[in-house]
Amino acid sequence: MNRIFSYLNLKVVVVLGIILAMLITLVAVNKVSASEHGTRQKLITSVIVEQGDTLWDIAQKYYSDEYESMDDYIEDIMAVNNISSTVIVEGNNIIIPYYE
Repeated sequence: MNRIFSYLNLKVVVVLGIILAMLITLVAVNKVSASEHGTRQKLITSVIVEQGDTLWDIAQKYYSDEYESMDDYIEDIMAVNNISSTVIVEGNNIIIPYYE
């Protein structure tokens, strides 16, 4: 009987050890992932549209991985500027959000 009880205790200790190791690994991976990205702030800048500029061209200069895609980034620029079209006019000022 003591042998069975001892065997069950050993199994419980091993299973708990495995679970603990998995939790420690999960926490460590999350900390590394967060420190790789660091804390970046969302800022804005103002750009004067020059002849031949497109919203896509301007967005490419400031795009970063915080956005899922270039289309999402362009949508954010359009929302900040309260515009419903990607057509921009030479001489106009547009606000560009970006991360630093």
